[in-house]
Amino acid sequence: MIDLFFKVAPWLIIIPLVLSLYHFKILSEELKIITYYLIVSTLTQIIAFTLWILSKNNFPVVHVYTLLEFSLLTLFYYLLMKDIVTKKMFLLIVAAFTIYSVVNSLFIQGLFHMNTYASALRSLLMICFSLTFLFTDINRDDKDKTYFSPAVNWINYGLLIYFSGALFLFSFVHFSPTDLHSQINIWAVHSLLLGVLYIFLTIGIWKVRRI
Repeated sequence: MIDLFFKVAPWLIIIPLVLSLYHFKILSEELKIITYYLIVSTLTQIIAFTLWILSKNNFPVVHVYTLLEFSLLTLFYYLLMKDIVTKKMFLLIVAAFTIYSVVNSLFIQGLFHMNTYASALRSLLMICFSLTFLFTDINRDDKDKTYFSPAVNWINYGLLIYFSGALFLFSFVHFSPTDLHSQINIWAVHSLLLGVLYIFLTIGIWKVRRI
């Protein structure tokens, strides 16, 4: 059962991807970034899954995806918080994370091993972005909130839940038992978190048509 869930849950991404592509023309700028994020995530998942089926190491794909995911989601939050985050600050954060991630991949953990350090840092930063947006949005007057605020809030909650769980997992996996059963359980929890994220993204994008 766990093995089945481990294989099926990540493919729930197809639902928000199809919805976002269908509604793409009416999406706000920040929600279009979420569409690009879903496209990149889906393509990465297909490539990684194919390599796994062929018994090839797919960790290099994960390393590249970590950078792309961070850059896209940081841009998403930058667009949401342009009133408190400057373009220079956004570029500095992305550049600093890119340098750290590349150094980690090439010289610390290696390109063919899980990049737990970079993944944990990415999750921590995303939690910070999500909470900053949450508290900023709460303190905004209703007149300053956009037409797409309900959709964005659902997406933000989904990202907050996912990266909060991912921070624990990627921190724990570095010290976790190496037996196959334990590893499967860890990644089954990660699949559950992805499933929750995709459900929240689906609700958020669906809200665009319901507003």
